[in-house]
Parts: sequence; C-alpha cells; structure tokens
Amino acid sequence: MAGPLAGGGHQPADQQVEQATGSPLRAVAGFVSAGPATDADRWPGTDGELYELRVAPDQTGRGHGSRLLHAAADTLAQDGFRTVTMWVLAADSGLRHFLESAGWAADGARGELDVGTRVPVVRLHTAISG
Repeated sequence: MAGPLAGGGHQPADQQVEQATGSPLRAVAGFVSAGPATDADRWPGTDGELYELRVAPDQTGRGHGSRLLHAAADTLAQDGFRTVTMWVLAADSGLRHFLESAGWAADGARGELDVGTRVPVVRLHTAISG
C-alpha cells in the first residue's frame, strides 16, 4: 500500500512509503523521496529528481520498487515535472539495472560522492510527461 507522506506542489520533497503485507506485523518495505532537481544543469521548474529509492533486501522482487517508482513519477508529473533524474552509485548494478529496465538511461553526467572516500556516481534520467 503506497501513500504520500508530504504533499506536492513543488515542496522540497514528496515521499512515498511501501508497506509489506502478508504477515501479522506490517513493516516498511521501501521508500522513495523526490522533488525538484538540484543539479545546476537542470531546471527545477520542470525537472524532478529522485533523491532516494530503497527497498529492504528481503522485500526485493515483490513489486515494491516498481510501485514506488510509479508513485513518484505520477506525483512528479501531477506537480508539473516533465523529466526526472537520479544519481546512482556506479557500482550499484542492481538499482541501475532496475531503472534501465523501467526505461531510464544514463545521460552522460558523472560525479563523485564524498563519503570519506570518493565513490563514482552516474546520473540516469527519463521523461515522465510529454
């Protein structure tokens, strides 16, 4: 079951949470956070960004990621965004493959995330409305 946690309208971020069902206790299976693009080469009025998309390791392969991705894209499109980007760790082949299988592609932008050591990242993008 997915639902918005923070409203749209170009707020700093929209968030969606996917809850796992089928057990006596309901647990968070994953979450996504999105909002206006933060990169200097993107226009925050029309370009959205997924800041984070995560699914618990024991919940992968159950459709949670797809539902979260679609919910974020729908929310961003309703808020007037036309494209969406996401920075992905270059070594995170699982997330990259997931996004590419959903129609995303690398746009050529590369960078490094400084977490005490430099970690390469790539930016993926997709159109969400025409």
